[in-house]
Amino acid sequence: YNALLNTDGSPLAFDEETAQSFEVGFKSNPAPSVRLNGAIFSNAYDDIQLTYRVGPAPLLFNAGEATINGAELELYYAPTDALIVDASIGYLDAEMDTVRTVPDLGAQTPTATTQAGDRLPRAPETEFHIGASYVFDIGSRFELTPRLDVSYRDSIFFDAGNDIGEDSVTLLTGSLTLADVMNDWRISLRGDNLTDELYLLSGTTSASTATGYSEGIYARPRTFSLVFTKDF
Repeated sequence: YNALLNTDGSPLAFDEETAQSFEVGFKSNPAPSVRLNGAIFSNAYDDIQLTYRVGPAPLLFNAGEATINGAELELYYAPTDALIVDASIGYLDAEMDTVRTVPDLGAQTPTATTQAGDRLPRAPETEFHIGASYVFDIGSRFELTPRLDVSYRDSIFFDAGNDIGEDSVTLLTGSLTLADVMNDWRISLRGDNLTDELYLLSGTTSASTATGYSEGIYARPRTFSLVFTKDF
């Protein structure tokens, strides 16, 4: 239940959501050094649960019917024992089809409600990733492995009403790992958001109400970490 009462004093409840899902895919090894996987899928939601704002309070409602159609492709390529390249791409078409009427809450009217054709929250149309690593042998005991990853995410919305979101963003991460293959330990220096991108991780808005505010949480700036791991 939501922490809000109906006009008759009963708790404001919401129904379960249901989904009909379909997926077909493949896994293949077209060459000894190549693995290729792919899938297409479709999810049809009825009574999908989305968060609306009633003043400053976030409440769950059954928004209506929605459809998520998509496809994804993954590639793994290892031309040598030392070099590994992996990549993936995904596509989503996720939007509201029909919208249910929001329950009557008297003077407390939900804001940021959705409309037919709105995109679902946190559903980027396209995503892409590519990464590569190379293992350098240092004598017979140590391995030094640098790795770089580039990822792209299309623009997204954080709320049901498509009122607050974030533009597309491309991120670069990297690591340098020294491993002792005889004693099963490794130490890694990792760098996240190496290009120091400024972008939102989440956000909410109630700008059309008397409270009139919007807020967001930003991702960390360029960050480095050092991790030691020992296998027993």
